[in-house]
Amino acid sequence: MQNLVGHTARVGALQSPPPPSRAPLRGLQLMAIIVVVLGLVALYANWQRFQRERIETVIVSRPPTPAPEASAAQP
Repeated sequence: MQNLVGHTARVGALQSPPPPSRAPLRGLQLMAIIVVVLGLVALYANWQRFQRERIETVIVSRPPTPAPEASAAQP
């Protein structure tokens, strides 16, 4: 019995490893769709950024100085 176990191990060691498996076509299509969608989102974000600079304007001005009030302590 020991002889058969050793023989089986040697035959297993001589076998070549299985060929690498290929990625399924559906998985590759899904990854391509994800990459395209992310690219479109990036393009849209950049377009929005450039549009915002053209549309939005901000004017910063100082607040008017308040008129001095008469204090109640003076008679």
